[in-house]
Amino acid sequence: MRTQDHQRTAGNTAARGRRLAVVLMAVLLTALTGTVAAPAYACACGAAEPAQNTDLDITSESAVVVHDGKREQIAISLGLSTNSSDLAFMMPVPTKAEVSLADEDVFSDLARHTRPEVKYRYTYFDFGGGPGSGGAPEGSSRTGGPQVLGRQQVGQYDVVQLAGDRDEVGDWLADNGFRTRDKVLDVLGTYLSKGWAVMAVKLAFEPDKSFAGDLAPLLLDFPSDELVYPMELSSLVTGQQLVRMYVFAPQRVDARIGDLPLHTTYAGAETAESLRRVSGAADLIGDRTMWLTAMEITVGPGDVTSDMSFAAADDGDTPHRDVVTRTVDRTDVTIGVLIISGIFLGGALVGWFAHVLLVRARTRTKASR
Repeated sequence: MRTQDHQRTAGNTAARGRRLAVVLMAVLLTALTGTVAAPAYACACGAAEPAQNTDLDITSESAVVVHDGKREQIAISLGLSTNSSDLAFMMPVPTKAEVSLADEDVFSDLARHTRPEVKYRYTYFDFGGGPGSGGAPEGSSRTGGPQVLGRQQVGQYDVVQLAGDRDEVGDWLADNGFRTRDKVLDVLGTYLSKGWAVMAVKLAFEPDKSFAGDLAPLLLDFPSDELVYPMELSSLVTGQQLVRMYVFAPQRVDARIGDLPLHTTYAGAETAESLRRVSGAADLIGDRTMWLTAMEITVGPGDVTSDMSFAAADDGDTPHRDVVTRTVDRTDVTIGVLIISGIFLGGALVGWFAHVLLVRARTRTKASR
């Protein structure tokens, strides 16, 4: 009886072991064959897709938006690192856009132009290690499949603009080598159903090499009565993401994503002359005087439920620049003063003591005579 129980126990153990081995083998085969879906890399205005079984890290993202009440321009800058041989990028646009390259230095120059004012606070007695520094798209009538509004080569980018429904656009992208995921298509479908278009971008990198740096910024130009910036693809982000915006408009603006306000770091009336050190800015605003509002926000999973919205600033057309206070610890100066004072004080005490001894010695000498 005990032998039979032992045999049944051993058989059950062996069966569990075989099942576990099967599960582990299935997981291993799935990983090796690449059938585990890699994430789609969403950013503020779009979504990027690298080649299968490769890595992509979007390290920075900035946008310049220019709106005069009739037309809008959006310049987009992406900093990334990847070992993928190519990349596909999707972005919704309200209507067919003219696409070109923006000046590659416009973002770094704007960051310098709008940087915070720095004020210094000096401490002299910090011996305890205190705080440190601180409209409907254009195109022909549909005859099956999506409307191809245009396709062009812009620098290193292959750019196509599409209108239609979600499935038509998705099928066209798949048939023409533009990778994208169902989750991305679902979000893009909400824009397409409102009459927007999809701009799909494809670019290739040097084979067998990793890329790390900033991509050449794209400039989109399209008619729009409203100041718009698409954000709903950011609902797919899985981590924290910093969004930095530079908005040129006839007035200072505030911006929100749902209930989340963007923090304004700079606001000021600008002309081509005041922006002479900002590469490409004069081409964007021409001979107009426009308000530049620099804003930023960090969003995470679940934060983005709508596009970015804009309104006249609550503070009106008043200039603003953030102020950063940096604490400078000058305890070394205090210590130096104390040391020097101690030397002088010690010297004075030694001199006084020597003087007292000398007077006493003279007094004793006179007394002994």
